[in-house]
Amino acid sequence: MEKRKKRGFKRLLILQCLLAIIFLSHQAVLSADLKKVIMAEGMQPSGAPIYVASEKGFWKEEGLDVDLKPFTMGRLCMDAVLGGRADAGFVAELPPVLVAFKDQPFRLVAAMESDLNSMKVLVRKDRGITKPSDLVGKKVACSLGTTSDYFLSTFLQAKGVDRKQLKVMNLSATDMVTAIVQGEVEAIFTWEPPITNAKGMLGDKAEVWFGGGIYRNVIFLGIMEDYIKNNPKVVKGLLKGLIKAEEFIKQKPDEAIRITSPRVNMNREALKGIWEYNEFRICLEKKYLDLMNGEARWAIETGIAPSGSKMPDIRKLFYTDILKAIDPSRVDM
Repeated sequence: MEKRKKRGFKRLLILQCLLAIIFLSHQAVLSADLKKVIMAEGMQPSGAPIYVASEKGFWKEEGLDVDLKPFTMGRLCMDAVLGGRADAGFVAELPPVLVAFKDQPFRLVAAMESDLNSMKVLVRKDRGITKPSDLVGKKVACSLGTTSDYFLSTFLQAKGVDRKQLKVMNLSATDMVTAIVQGEVEAIFTWEPPITNAKGMLGDKAEVWFGGGIYRNVIFLGIMEDYIKNNPKVVKGLLKGLIKAEEFIKQKPDEAIRITSPRVNMNREALKGIWEYNEFRICLEKKYLDLMNGEARWAIETGIAPSGSKMPDIRKLFYTDILKAIDPSRVDM
């Protein structure tokens, strides 16, 4: 009886090993069949569709193995795509505008998120700053050549403050947190999560100012034109995965927050507090074209554009064909 039990156990063990080998072989075949894509992402709440598509396997359903590479801002994501270190990248609207002056074939295949409140100002109340005019003569920080730079200009203009009367420092978004907490600057103009993180450290010493509808920030998926033309099925799969993520975010916001929070280094409660400001929609709309034309004019007027630059054709930045083929209602330009 004991020998029969041992033989039965051995047979069961062998069967389990064979099943495991078959399963792992099947998984290896599936992985080999997936098209590898490297995506640069900006570690911001507005990138939630990317994190959800990755976590929930929406891209794998489209035959893609997407490897996320984190960067601290969208401009660096765009640089990775331009430099061939990534196939696709998360980027806000201003860096592509500046690329358009050089006529580089970087294209925007879809917006993923837009909103009127992701860009904010954090000021040191304890340094006597209670209204925009108090910024005159103060040290403030932004990231030059990014949406934070443009937001600084549009905010001050709307409040009747001359930018030249401020001492503007060029800092990365993460360095701004250290600078304002340590008192090296008295205000920062940037995106999330640095605003919330710095406010959490400063408490009542600081105050957050919203843009109040002054400026709409937009986050796009950017890809080189040659890659799009050589890999249309891949780009289509990326967009379909993002559309699935958009629907998931609408239906299960709490789960989307759970997925996103560790990716952007924010706790769930803090992220939940700003979640409502994000408008997640995979689309290409004329209002984005209008916004970016305005930014191009601003770049020329302020000297941020190369010397002697003429107005670029911003429309060339948008590659609409693939999204339009998936769902024409998502394209309006």
